[in-house]
Amino acid sequence: FPVTIEKGVIGELGVAKDLDYLANEYGLTALHDLSIPGSNANIDHLLVTRKVVYVIDAKNYKGIVNISKNKQGRKTLKVGGRYQTLVVEKVKKYAESIKEFLESEEVSVKVMPLLAFYQAKFHEDSSASVDGVTINVFGIENELLRNANIKSPEVDIDSVTNLILGKFPLKN
Repeated sequence: FPVTIEKGVIGELGVAKDLDYLANEYGLTALHDLSIPGSNANIDHLLVTRKVVYVIDAKNYKGIVNISKNKQGRKTLKVGGRYQTLVVEKVKKYAESIKEFLESEEVSVKVMPLLAFYQAKFHEDSSASVDGVTINVFGIENELLRNANIKSPEVDIDSVTNLILGKFPLKN
């Protein structure tokens, strides 16, 4: 199940293209490949809306994606029958660092971690979240629409984008 860098890049570019389309369509801002201070890791994508900042990790895995409960009743993520719950922890950690930073800047906005499986096939009984991380089972656009009217304060997309870029600059 080795993931080649090329395959990962194809997934990231595919998700980036989808996010750019959505940003253009709905007047949002999509950012790609952000640095994490003090780390070699990167945040694949951010989508900044008036009510939610989505922290998105793109995956291009083969096999059926299935989120279901294990024997202990805890939701797990499997792709092609292999446990992939660690990728959930990673995107959750990235979202937490964005959230903490925005709070330190006194910006009150919902920050949502999202795992985007590029061109994935989902198990028909698959859940749409694991441990607080949304999975793009129903598509990213549906997530946007679902969260567009949540009861939370609205933020200025440009100022939030500029704040984030000041702390998490683009990698290239």
